[in-house]
Amino acid sequence: MQKRFAVLLVALLFAQATAAERIATDFRCMTGGPNGTIHLEWRTITDTPTNWVVAYVKYKNAKAPITLAFKSIQSIEMAKDRPSENTTTWQEIVGGKITGEYEIVTQGARVYGFRYTNARNSQVVEFAEDIAAYKDDRCQW
Repeated sequence: MQKRFAVLLVALLFAQATAAERIATDFRCMTGGPNGTIHLEWRTITDTPTNWVVAYVKYKNAKAPITLAFKSIQSIEMAKDRPSENTTTWQEIVGGKITGEYEIVTQGARVYGFRYTNARNSQVVEFAEDIAAYKDDRCQW
């Protein structure tokens, strides 16, 4: 019985380690809007072998995150020995409907642009990375 338990435990630990290697998460703390009063956490979760990515944003004091659906990516090689500049567009999905769009400009680990456009009224909110809000594996304001 103990031998079976030990084998099961080793198998579970191996499965957990394998899954951890497959999944990569990234998050950014962003602040924007009038006088920097809007705070959100943007998070991506990637299955590295398949490059399948899901994303969401969670606004400060919101009860639940908002699902984002990948729309497009545009890459520009800025210099041969530097990472490409990527402009990624994500659609905001609430209640099964597209309610807005996020456009994120990155180069390597840097975020150079983060913009939200409301689908209903076309209002645009610009965000900037809020380095002071990073606390362990989440944003804290």
